[in-house]
Amino acid sequence: MILNSLFLHGLDEARDPVYRTRLTILSWSYLSTALCFVQCVILVSLFGELQDNSIVFVPIMVIHILLYLILVYKEWLLPLAHVKIGLLILPILYNAFIMQDSVLWVLDIAAFFNVLILSIIILPKLWTLVYFSLSAVPITLGYFYYDQEIFSSLYYGYEGGEYVYISVLVYLILIASISLLLIKDALIRSITIVTNQSQKLIQANKELSSQKIAEANAREHAELANKAKSTFLATMSHEIRTPLNGVLGMAGLLKETPLNKEQREFTDIICTSGETLLNVINDILDYSRLESGDLEVDPYDFQLRNLIEEVLDLFSGQAAKKGLDILYHLPEQVPSHIFADGLRIKQVLMNLVNNALKFTSLGEVLVEVEVKSNRGNTWDLCFKVRDSGIGIPEDKISRLFKSFSQVDASTTRKYGGTGLGLAICQRLVRLMGGSIGVESKEGKGSTFFFTMEVKAISSEKSFELSSPDQKVLVGRKVLIVDDNPTNLKILGLQLENLSMKSYSALFPEKALKVLESHKEIDLIITDMDMPRMNGLQLSKKIKARFPDKNIILLSSVGDQSKKKNRQLFTEVLSKPVKYKQLISAIYAALNSNSVKREGKPIMGGVLFKEFAEKYPLRILVAEDTPINQMLIMMLLGRLGYQPDLVSNGREVLEKAHTFQYDLMLLDVQMPEMDGLEATERVKKEITVDCPLIFAMTAGAMKEDRERCLNAGMDGYISKPLDTKKLMEILKAAAKNTKTAVE
Repeated sequence: MILNSLFLHGLDEARDPVYRTRLTILSWSYLSTALCFVQCVILVSLFGELQDNSIVFVPIMVIHILLYLILVYKEWLLPLAHVKIGLLILPILYNAFIMQDSVLWVLDIAAFFNVLILSIIILPKLWTLVYFSLSAVPITLGYFYYDQEIFSSLYYGYEGGEYVYISVLVYLILIASISLLLIKDALIRSITIVTNQSQKLIQANKELSSQKIAEANAREHAELANKAKSTFLATMSHEIRTPLNGVLGMAGLLKETPLNKEQREFTDIICTSGETLLNVINDILDYSRLESGDLEVDPYDFQLRNLIEEVLDLFSGQAAKKGLDILYHLPEQVPSHIFADGLRIKQVLMNLVNNALKFTSLGEVLVEVEVKSNRGNTWDLCFKVRDSGIGIPEDKISRLFKSFSQVDASTTRKYGGTGLGLAICQRLVRLMGGSIGVESKEGKGSTFFFTMEVKAISSEKSFELSSPDQKVLVGRKVLIVDDNPTNLKILGLQLENLSMKSYSALFPEKALKVLESHKEIDLIITDMDMPRMNGLQLSKKIKARFPDKNIILLSSVGDQSKKKNRQLFTEVLSKPVKYKQLISAIYAALNSNSVKREGKPIMGGVLFKEFAEKYPLRILVAEDTPINQMLIMMLLGRLGYQPDLVSNGREVLEKAHTFQYDLMLLDVQMPEMDGLEATERVKKEITVDCPLIFAMTAGAMKEDRERCLNAGMDGYISKPLDTKKLMEILKAAAKNTKTAVE
């Protein structure tokens, strides 16, 4: 126990039992050898006679004790194992080549087993083979060639050698036995440890299984909660979309009636605002999908300039109230039509513009697009929203894109908001494969930007107004008057794109001087709100001196300057100015024979009665809401159809058995029998000439659409109804029944 405790000094109890056994065996070997020398001297002194040369064995004993202590405290296992095995092999070789004593051959065999045990349990295989060869070969040869017997003079050369012989033999056998016992003990302990670890592992597996069951239960509860949330969102979305369908539908029909330009502008804003409300509803669903990871990118073809103008239209009234200029710049090299998720891009731009206006009290908000690079039809675009507002402190920028976070508490109190907008923007941009960032200096404004990859596509579009002949505008000279340098620059670039010559003036007084020196100027474009002299006052002075000059006024939404001063202006354009409106206004102003379009429908016949003659169909409509009934019947009526109308699924079945229809447009949620059940019944019961069935659904969730298709419907159209999509459905239905007139 004393030796074992001494050997285990500082040794970690958690160590591998086999490793501990290796150290123990080697330490016993060194210590026993030292004790053996002492024992041999004692035996010789008792039964023989000590000689003067016996002192030479003292250093050997001391060396073994020192090696033992080094092994205990330093744990140099491998080096000291080589040393010990070498000390065991030396007597074997000495006997083989010098003494050749057949009596000592028995000691060689005992030493051989010690070499074998130490090399096997401590050293790598290669060294075991080396030491086995060095010891086994001499012993094998000795069996055949040893013939001397000098037993009495073993090592010491005097009386008592037989006792030394016996003691050394016992020592070697004892060390081999102890080594084997220790190895057995190490294996038993290893097996015990493995068994304990296995039991712990079994217990851990049981705990893990219990944890998995608990997690499965928690996941089930979470899924139920998510399902309840999704159901709530879908229900609320449907309830809001239903009246919104009437608002947007009626506004769309109103646009098809004869309106003057101002009325049409107001109607457009109603439609755009309604679409914005629809986008807000979509945002609620999007946030839920973003949280659950269900939101997907839905790319489509769209015109980039129209998208930006629609965004700015939404905020033109807000900008006018604050006296801010809201501008955009789209360089000529940017592709006009792109393939991307325009709805998400619009959503991000709306959020960034809204924030810019919120935190800007003086100056401007500018939206611009830059080309970062392009590879064939793949373009990397950077969208920027720059403002001249309060800016953001550098140490607060890191908070911006975190949910429910704003610059500080005072920001929420003064400007409102939940702090969710930028977080949603960041997630949407990342979803589209882009990145978003901000550059800002406190007190000097901010620039929010996001970059993404888009595809450029052909600019051919249906139902698109043709532009005026731009060749008429080449080389014509225009004076731009505006106190905002950014607006001057943008208008100048737009005119340059039309190959026109532009002059600019930051002040009305300078504009009058430019006109005096450049009498060949054909047209003046002036802003309304300018210091010292506004656009109306300037126009009166210009008309007094140059009565033949045409003037276009740029004014805020709702300005009545044109009505009150018809003789001064050829056109009054609301800011932000749309590019096509600008071209049309310039074209009209420079061509005195141009026909006034005011009071006539601009759309050019998106709805026309000849449509039904080209695509004849027998249609059944099922809708239970009176407003939506009126809307769908008016839409189809304006296209020349005379559909039948019912208000629930049971009436659908009755009509289906009485009349043969080509197309059924069914609301999903109806009393008595909903559209899904009605579809299943119709598909089952009408086996010959079964009509096409399309759902009219306010459900915007992916699951809602899948339910429609799983019920057997041939397609669906979302509420609020999109007129163009409705017309596409009617065309497809007519071609399916082979009744279309080509």
